[in-house]
Amino acid sequence: MVICQSETKGSNRNRLPSGALQTFGQNYRAPIDPRTEVSYLDRMRRNKRPPKKRTFSYAQFRTVTDLSKKEADNWVSRGTIRAELSGDGRRRIYDFDSLMEGNIAKQVADFASRELLQHMMEGFQKFVDREKLNLDEIPPIGERRLVKLYTRKSKERVPGGGVRGVVPYVSWFDPSQMNTVHKGVFLVVDLTEMALEVKTALLHFSD
Repeated sequence: MVICQSETKGSNRNRLPSGALQTFGQNYRAPIDPRTEVSYLDRMRRNKRPPKKRTFSYAQFRTVTDLSKKEADNWVSRGTIRAELSGDGRRRIYDFDSLMEGNIAKQVADFASRELLQHMMEGFQKFVDREKLNLDEIPPIGERRLVKLYTRKSKERVPGGGVRGVVPYVSWFDPSQMNTVHKGVFLVVDLTEMALEVKTALLHFSD
């Protein structure tokens, strides 16, 4: 409940006796001042700015992802891990997505060749964009958000000549699918656990 004191002047329709208090429920909306076209709440909503995206230093990026300097530099330059260039183009800007992708790439690299790593991470990035995922908003606890990654070789011809080659496939993974026999090999990335690892590592930088 919110306690409000009316100080409306002019019309008596919405006016309370001087000094009187009235309680309103949470869904109460204050009457719009007839002298204005928008209420105070509408102005606040219109002027509200989106939260500023968190960014991290190169040292923080490497510490959280546990990447060597060679891995960090090569994978970022190749787009295996996304990190935007600064306005002057002199340095990279690492955000939470960079940290998540770095951790995922590190684990995928343990099971796949460097060539397949590039294809699988590109597939993962397209999946994130397609599903409109904000990796910073994935809760580190609760229901597991599982993603399945695998690749297949395709002999499909592409415009300009040549074959399509390795094709990545990325989708949500339902554990109940394990009851079905799979002939292929695939990886499952637990985004919930990954978010927990990243956010736990970031706590060391807040001290």
